[in-house]
This record gives sequence, C-alpha cells and structure tokens, in this order.
Amino acid sequence: MPDRVTPTAVVLHQGRYQLCRCGRSSRGWFCDGSHLGTGLLPRDLVLTKESTVAMCTCRRSHRFPLCY
Repeated sequence: MPDRVTPTAVVLHQGRYQLCRCGRSSRGWFCDGSHLGTGLLPRDLVLTKESTVAMCTCRRSHRFPLCY
C-alpha cells in the first residue's frame, strides 16, 4: 500500500496572509515575491481569529497551498 500524504496543521494568528502558489518561496507556504514572472499570484488568506489551518503537502489541492 502506498504511503499516504497528510496535510500539516499550522496555527496562524488573526491577520492577513499571502500564501505561495508557485512553490518558489524561500518561506515555504508563505509568499516572498518569488512568483514574479510565473503568471501566478499568491492566495490571500484573512483570519478573523487564531485558527489551525491544514496546509497541503502533496501539491494536488485545488486550493493549494491550503488542503482540500
């Protein structure tokens, strides 16, 4: 049976985040501007309270870098 890839739970504080969609960021799931020239834009995430967010580890999510 193949290994299952599971999302990583990340606790984020209230606020606005720009999440990397291109995979080039040196900050992992968080945008550092490396997407310039790729045609991709970061995914905005706005949290009104501290939350645990499921981050994708397989790169197949339709909401990448957020897990389904």
